[in-house]
Amino acid sequence: MMPSWSDSASRRRAIDLGADDFIAKPIDPTELETRVKSLLRISLYQQSLNNLNSELERKVQQRTEHLERALKHVEEAWEQNKLAYRETVMRLGLAAEFKDRCTATHL
Repeated sequence: MMPSWSDSASRRRAIDLGADDFIAKPIDPTELETRVKSLLRISLYQQSLNNLNSELERKVQQRTEHLERALKHVEEAWEQNKLAYRETVMRLGLAAEFKDRCTATHL
């Protein structure tokens, strides 16, 4: 903003309405150039941060999906192991019940 007023109440109102900076009149070309360069740099930094945040969000999403797939595989393997353990116990139980004359009815 380049206000013609300089009282703090007017400046406060301008900031509340979205102003980021002020340049007092009369305008000093060196000050104007410095502030414009500074604001352009800030804009580039903000754009860079936005790009980095987008990339980070994309990577987090990819890794989350990868972890969800890995967890699903682990859960499936766990269920298969539980079934295999049950099957083993059932077969051992059947074997324990099997007795014949050759072993004198011992297991």
